[in-house]
Amino acid sequence: MTMTLTKQVTKNIIKKLLNGEDYRIEIVALINAAFLQYTIDFFKKIIDAKLKNKYITGDWYKKEFLNERLSPDDIAICVFRSIRTAIPKASGH
Repeated sequence: MTMTLTKQVTKNIIKKLLNGEDYRIEIVALINAAFLQYTIDFFKKIIDAKLKNKYITGDWYKKEFLNERLSPDDIAICVFRSIRTAIPKASGH
């Protein structure tokens, strides 16, 4: 799962920068899209394993998702998203 800036996203960022607007929403959307794709692929692997009658255990998850085939970017995206989801936003109170 590689995150790449498309021409449109790049244009949006440049436009927002030139207009003095906050461009971070473009980056967050890109990260969210990458995470969504990872999630879809994750469930595809689980469904495939179930269809092949594989026994799904913690060791299966480690073998499939925490191995040398994953790029550091893939691991970072998943860890970042997990941390971001696990830490509640400050309520401002």
